[in-house]
Amino acid sequence: MNKVCIYIALITYCAWSYAQEAAIQWSDLSAEQQQVLKRFEGRWFELSPQKQSKLARGAERWSSMTPEQRTQAKKRMQRWKSLDDMQKQQVRDRFKHFEQLPPEQRRKIRERYKWFQSLPPEQRLRLRERWQNMTPEQRQKMRNKWKNHARKSGIEKDHDRRRREKDRDR
Repeated sequence: MNKVCIYIALITYCAWSYAQEAAIQWSDLSAEQQQVLKRFEGRWFELSPQKQSKLARGAERWSSMTPEQRTQAKKRMQRWKSLDDMQKQQVRDRFKHFEQLPPEQRRKIRERYKWFQSLPPEQRLRLRERWQNMTPEQRQKMRNKWKNHARKSGIEKDHDRRRREKDRDR
């Protein structure tokens, strides 16, 4: 019984010790990180080590951004804050779904997004309105059209092409 208590105490101490060691001291942050995180200074010690680490990485990323990137990030944050709880949950769910997609599919989606962003604002607006006015059937037809275009353009994966060739040869 005493050995069990000693082991439990030792494990608890080690876990507590690790959590304490993982904490980031305010003084360990760079001057730029402290400037970005100044609103957290008074309660920094109350934050979990994970939260401190996340904030420190975010502050470092912020410091490395160009003024244009910072402006875009502020706009995205304002857009996020304007969403209601249900909309925020939808965004989280979509992001979770995106992260679970195969890397090649995520790459294609990113390329498509970059292409869309490269369009003039008026054209993006027209396309967005057109998409929103489509029925689910019309949207699916459009997705199929894009897939066919990808196949014809050679955008598809090599193994997809080989699989279809095997199926055709059977």
